[in-house]
Amino acid sequence: MYKVIGETAQYRIILATWKPGQIDNPHSHKAGVVVYLADCNLRNHRPGSDPADNSFKAGQTRSTSGIPSHRTENIGNADCQLIHVDMK
Repeated sequence: MYKVIGETAQYRIILATWKPGQIDNPHSHKAGVVVYLADCNLRNHRPGSDPADNSFKAGQTRSTSGIPSHRTENIGNADCQLIHVDMK
């Protein structure tokens, strides 16, 4: 599901791919940038919170100030693929 495709002393670049219905293990992210390579319909599960559904379009980007522990589930009908550029 995750593949490190690049790394420097400051950043880790991760290619993430979820098949339809696939959910990952609990994890977190430091501050960084996300670039969506495909249209994605995702459900984020965070401890102590109701699941949150989000849709993103291919080419969309967003910055994050850090993402606490969560699990991500592909609730769409197609593969979801994105790149995380996370600070170390």
